[in-house]
Amino acid sequence: MESYKPKKIKDFIVDEVNIGTIYFCMNIPPYWPFLETYRDLNFNYLTNKEIAVDEGLDLAKKSDCIKTTHNNKAMHFDYAKGYRWMLEREIYQAYKLISPM
Repeated sequence: MESYKPKKIKDFIVDEVNIGTIYFCMNIPPYWPFLETYRDLNFNYLTNKEIAVDEGLDLAKKSDCIKTTHNNKAMHFDYAKGYRWMLEREIYQAYKLISPM
């Protein structure tokens, strides 16, 4: 952890009262605003990568990983085709990320 040098501020005014000279030390690192920007960008990126349950089910059906019978009351999972579902998800997530552009 870095140690921060306090700043000397002369004639510091609070609520129209001159307090005089104060020493102010920031308790956050100077690079923190840049980290906040990256945190916000990562949050937006991960939010766009989330897939709703219905969308995931549709992708699994599209890739033949899941088959439903009896009016969607019974499901058959084909785990051998799971890689296809993973590929469909990756493509769909990339599409969701790029589509706003």
